[in-house]
Amino acid sequence: DAVAAAVALLARPAAQISSDDDDSSKTSSLHGSESSKSLSSSPPPSQREATEQSRKDIRRERNRQHARVSRERKRKKMQSLEEENVALKARVAELEAALAAR
Repeated sequence: DAVAAAVALLARPAAQISSDDDDSSKTSSLHGSESSKSLSSSPPPSQREATEQSRKDIRRERNRQHARVSRERKRKKMQSLEEENVALKARVAELEAALAAR
């Protein structure tokens, strides 16, 4: 849910940027200036910081999920190896008993 909220937050500034471009093209055609369009093409600093922070939040959440999956995979692998070890020890004991019985 946090990832979805952060993705929605990232999508919002992009929509605002495109609407700002539309407004600025009207302004520049009225004033005959291209400089106002270039100023509005990037979000204000506070919006950039929010976008950057939300990207960091998304990356952290993805990293947490990956770490959780990685730990679970490691736990399952370890459990599998321990079970295999027990089975092999039992087989060794069985073979040693058969060898001793000869």
